[in-house]
Amino acid sequence: MTLLEAINHIRELPENGILFVEPISGEFRSDSRTVALELSDSELELPTASVAALRAPGTEYFLEIYIIREFIESWQLENPGIPLFPQAVQRIIRYAVNDA
Repeated sequence: MTLLEAINHIRELPENGILFVEPISGEFRSDSRTVALELSDSELELPTASVAALRAPGTEYFLEIYIIREFIESWQLENPGIPLFPQAVQRIIRYAVNDA
């Protein structure tokens, strides 16, 4: 699945999951390969890079699914009538890179 597909279907993914995304040329993009993982208690104690290497090689931590859901809800309230894609996807990527 791509990051765009994951965000488009975020309500179908486990709320307590985390997205791990494969950078393309060093950047997260909407067409980046994406893996949604639910982590065990022992995995939650590991660095996210270790979890990615074990369960989703080639990917990096992106964001928790619940954060993306909250972002989408806020976007829809603040931007009625403006399509979620692609503007919101780019803002989610910027948030993941700069603020998370």
